[in-house]
Amino acid sequence: MNKEIFKEILYLIIAIIIGVIAVKFMIWLLPVVMVMIVAFFIYLSLRNRGNKNVKKEKNIKLIHDDDVDGK
Repeated sequence: MNKEIFKEILYLIIAIIIGVIAVKFMIWLLPVVMVMIVAFFIYLSLRNRGNKNVKKEKNIKLIHDDDVDGK
């Protein structure tokens, strides 16, 4: 067997192994990401619902007298 053919077969085997590991990692990672996204939207929903019950501060209009010296 030629050294080049052996090197190509070795690279192919390494590429297949790395591909299988990558696919297994992505299969594990996808549910984790999906749960995190759903949890984030639930958090936003609960946070917005909680803000409705809190008293909102009303803007107080202040009347200033620019003539403070009495002139």
